[in-house]
Amino acid sequence: MTAFFETGIVCLFPTLFGMIPFKLYGQMLSSTTGIDEFSDEQFLFRIGERIWNLERLFNIREGFGRKEDTLPRRFKEEPLKEGPRKDHTVDLEPMLKEYYQARGWNSESGAPTEEKLKDLEIFV
Repeated sequence: MTAFFETGIVCLFPTLFGMIPFKLYGQMLSSTTGIDEFSDEQFLFRIGERIWNLERLFNIREGFGRKEDTLPRRFKEEPLKEGPRKDHTVDLEPMLKEYYQARGWNSESGAPTEEKLKDLEIFV
């Protein structure tokens, strides 16, 4: 959703806090551009997903990949001192695998799979 809003050159604060509902934003774009598909929320989500995957491909091309998908050292090594997760650190590896799977990305490289790119009609 964020990727789509950023592409529409709109301030994220009103959209993230529900002041401009996603559907209304799409209707405004449709009215402004004459592109009927913008009024379909699924079309908007697909645009956002395409953007997110294209950004990932760009980053991979520039040398940023799975190794850079990390958190600051202290999150992984310094246990929390209080709260419900006291004495725990972040185990990032299972979260990354789950995230990559949800995105349709390769679990080893963090790159979008060929299947995902075909589904999004991104041909590289």
